[in-house]
Amino acid sequence: SPLPVKDMVYGKIGSSIITAGGFSQSGASTETNKYDIPSDSWSTPSATLPQSDTIPASAVVGSEMFAIGGQNGFGSAVKTNKVLNSDQTSWDSRTDMTNARFGACAAVEGTKIYVYGGLDGANVLDAMEIYETDPAQGSNFDKWE
Repeated sequence: SPLPVKDMVYGKIGSSIITAGGFSQSGASTETNKYDIPSDSWSTPSATLPQSDTIPASAVVGSEMFAIGGQNGFGSAVKTNKVLNSDQTSWDSRTDMTNARFGACAAVEGTKIYVYGGLDGANVLDAMEIYETDPAQGSNFDKWE
């Protein structure tokens, strides 16, 4: 099983629970871990987060898991948007949010991710940002509104 960790991105894809990043006793982590529910076993896919973000918002749309925002290893809020590719070999960058934030919540409706609240490092935010994940949406794909 993986090291104990908190403040990570997590989500369920198929019959697996994926965790990534977060903070362990040895510091901020970039590791991705996969728990297979039917076999009750852990594995470590080859994907690692490009930077060690903690307290990101997480969302799963179809077979894609997103790590949105968070706090970098220096304690600063970030506005990054990363997606775990379908074969779980890498985290790919997508368009950043408008507002840097950590501790935000995320919800999914259809192909859109709604991110609300969080902290920018000094202030609690009341901003909602909406992200389109579906390439079939043409010019709205990979954009925040």
